[in-house]
Amino acid sequence: VDHLVHEVERRDIPVRNEWADVEAVAGYDTVVLATGAVDRPHGLAIAEDANVRRPGEIRPADITGPVVVIGAGFTGCEAALRIATDRPDTVVTLVEQEGQVLRGDEVFTDLMMLPTKVREAGVNVRTNARATAVGSDGVTLASGEIVPATLVVVAVGRTTAENTLAEELRDRGQDVVIIGSAQHPGRVLDAIHTAFFESRHI
Repeated sequence: VDHLVHEVERRDIPVRNEWADVEAVAGYDTVVLATGAVDRPHGLAIAEDANVRRPGEIRPADITGPVVVIGAGFTGCEAALRIATDRPDTVVTLVEQEGQVLRGDEVFTDLMMLPTKVREAGVNVRTNARATAVGSDGVTLASGEIVPATLVVVAVGRTTAENTLAEELRDRGQDVVIIGSAQHPGRVLDAIHTAFFESRHI
């Protein structure tokens, strides 16, 4: 991230912090949309007094008690591992409704190493356990069991957002290129790759 920011500054690329709509990008021959993905709907009943965060919002220093991470894909496993590593005195439970962790688009190195690292860090892994609700006291499972938690991390994945801006710009005759997680939810490396290859065609 530091390198990319430095390159933008070094090349004196203008950065405009404003809402990007059709008028804001009028006059450009090509518009690259790198607006990322949105959180997948989780379907959980969440109480108003529940302490719920997304993976990117976790601050280990703010954790004061047991933590439950809902969703054992790459992001959920990584979040649980980070909390357990940074706060080894904290009870961390990873809840997954499927029969195993990492059932998404993970690469083979993730499958080889991440589950082992999670368990070695002391994370309690609960598979075949579907979370249905989140309250101030913890997470309720479909079985009726309540897993205690003062912090619940919802990591059920991300999905491509509906993007009407692309069609609106194309209708005006502008060339539109979609990259990164706006094209397909993935990792930073995926975003960099799509940016590199798409920019070669501009």
